[in-house]
This record gives sequence, structure tokens and C-alpha cells, in this order.
Amino acid sequence: MTTVSPLLIFQARAEARALLYRTNEFDLEEALAPLFAYALDSGIADEIGGDGAFAIIRAAFKGAAEI
Repeated sequence: MTTVSPLLIFQARAEARALLYRTNEFDLEEALAPLFAYALDSGIADEIGGDGAFAIIRAAFKGAAEI
């Protein structure tokens, strides 16, 4: 069985939520809140820091929102 790293999952979730934000399926808060929660709950924020997690989110939302 293959294990996917939480960081890779986080990046994929950020891209998916950015796409859903761009297509007006979510407002900005609905798109971002679960990402921040996952970063904290999965330990990503501890592993790469809050700024690192925010940089991943910012890259996914680049051009879609001012965050």
C-alpha cells in the first residue's frame, strides 16, 4: 500500500479549493478555513511553519484572490 505524505495532500487540497473558489463554488472563507485547519491538524504547520503552509496556499490561489 502506498502512503501519500500529508504535505502532498495539503498541496492538492489547496489547488482543488482554489479551483472551486475560482468557479464560485466557495467564498474565500469557505475555501481557506479547511486548509488552515488541515495544516494545523496534520502537523504541517509544525513541520514547515505557518509561513510555509501559507505560502503553499498563496501559490494555489495566485491570481484568484488577494490573501
